[in-house]
Amino acid sequence: MENETTEPPELLTNESVIYWSEHFKKLEGCDGGKAIQTKAKLFLEADCIEYFKDIIDPRLNCFICKPLKGYNKTTYHLPFNKITRKFDCSCQYYQTKLLKKEEPYCSHSTALYLFLKIQNWNKRHIKTSMPSAEII
Repeated sequence: MENETTEPPELLTNESVIYWSEHFKKLEGCDGGKAIQTKAKLFLEADCIEYFKDIIDPRLNCFICKPLKGYNKTTYHLPFNKITRKFDCSCQYYQTKLLKKEEPYCSHSTALYLFLKIQNWNKRHIKTSMPSAEII
């Protein structure tokens, strides 16, 4: 069998983002993904991930995951945890995992992870693939 290499995509999109899941120890975002990854991609497609700036208390600045129209009504907060160096989520599923001392994850935190991966990839790739400016 011949080793096949593929070039990385020019831009990552909601459909093409694939990542290594340390929790599941496998590649995620492929066809046949789990419910959490599928729901996370729905949040991306609906542009539910945003950065919230609190004008009164900057310590409360964080990412938020807005609700999917017709699915739920709750906006979840995803603050960065300086101790674990990960984003936490305010949803019940994530908080229950924390209380059970299990590795916490949820569709909201996965959507944020994918959102940041797409943003960082596209920013780096566009910067490196742009032709240098010529001074006239």
